[in-house]
Amino acid sequence: MGDWIRRLRASERALKSAGRDGFAQARRRVAAMTAMTLAVAGLTACAATPTADPAPIAAPAPAYEFDPANPAFRREDVLGRTAAEIDALLGAPALVRTEGAGEFRRYDLALCGLVVLLAAEDGADRVAKELYASAPTSGDEGEAPTAARCLGVGPKRDAPTPGV
Repeated sequence: MGDWIRRLRASERALKSAGRDGFAQARRRVAAMTAMTLAVAGLTACAATPTADPAPIAAPAPAYEFDPANPAFRREDVLGRTAAEIDALLGAPALVRTEGAGEFRRYDLALCGLVVLLAAEDGADRVAKELYASAPTSGDEGEAPTAARCLGVGPKRDAPTPGV
């Protein structure tokens, strides 16, 4: 767009320096440049318009209920276990990050993101030492999930059940 403005200003300067005949010629040049710019903008808008049918509206997410008397998993099911044992229980993690002797793993469960921190002691395998729950998406309103509630609800219903 900056190039077009420079040309327009050059045409205006030419207009001032030219006589009566130069004015008409410069005016036609500015009109032609304006028409080309509008045509290019119109073609760009047409090219950006989607031609395919819009995606169907997704069904509402199922409501997940937490039953403290009958949780899907408990903290004890995860704490003290190795990464392989946790993967067999909860499925593959959405994120794994290793730093030194520690490991950070995030599992996307139905209610939240479950963060499991694993650490190794005395050269043994890394085992889960701490659990945290985070909202499934940034900026979610409402009550913050707890690790117990997150584990209690378990995996998403549309996800395959690990170990089955």
